[in-house]
Amino acid sequence: MKITLDREADALYVYLKDGEVARSVASGKNVVIDEDANGEIIGVEILNLSKNLGESGTAGISLEITEAALKR
Repeated sequence: MKITLDREADALYVYLKDGEVARSVASGKNVVIDEDANGEIIGVEILNLSKNLGESGTAGISLEITEAALKR
């Protein structure tokens, strides 16, 4: 898994697995889910990130990886 933060675009992208995006589906106002040709989710993009995070903005972003996530 890879996570990128684009401060200029005000977006965060979570790459869940390798693959080519075949379809992007809007899920709510600020979330886009990317799927491969088999309909499997390969990534999630959060738009207007600073507005959604409130006052702390993107400076308050941290990443927590649990043991359960590492076992997958």
